[in-house]
Amino acid sequence: MNYVKICFLFLWLGAPGAVWAQGKLTGVVQDSVTHEPLAFASVFLANTTLGATTNELGQFEFPRIPKGTYDVVGSYVGYRLGKQTFTASAAAQQLTVHLAPTGNQLGEVVVEPAPNKPEEYQRFSELLLGGSTFSAQCRISNPERVRVAYDDSTKELTARTKGFLQVDNEALGYRLKYYGLYFAYNNTEHSITYYG
Repeated sequence: MNYVKICFLFLWLGAPGAVWAQGKLTGVVQDSVTHEPLAFASVFLANTTLGATTNELGQFEFPRIPKGTYDVVGSYVGYRLGKQTFTASAAAQQLTVHLAPTGNQLGEVVVEPAPNKPEEYQRFSELLLGGSTFSAQCRISNPERVRVAYDDSTKELTARTKGFLQVDNEALGYRLKYYGLYFAYNNTEHSITYYG
């Protein structure tokens, strides 16, 4: 009977120490090529609910980890997952997790303004070239360079070109290049302004 009491007492006093024994893990997440720290990377212990985020210096901390062996996994956008195994003990430990860049880069993205509305471009073309017999034989040969917009609040039609606007006059046989055109037509005042 005393033997059972001693075993029970040993389990009662010894078990909490084994259950509550925890270690501390600190570390840093770095780029595996440049060794630069990765700020705000995610770090977690696989198959647990323990996770952390690195600070501005790429540092993380797990203040209390139960004894055992864990896989520390680091993740960051544009990098492959990094994994390192460690065994938690009562002593504090430090770890460096290296993440390799994926090397996948997006291709070049070209942002272009919305295409001109046909009726706005037609109005601009008529106002710029005129309505005579000769102007009917004129055409803008690079309309893709012209950006036309109509503002309802000011009742103003504007057009701009980057580079040259080219007008071919087939009636008179000449080509006109107009650099940096800015054109404005005010519908209320019926006034036209342009320069370049």
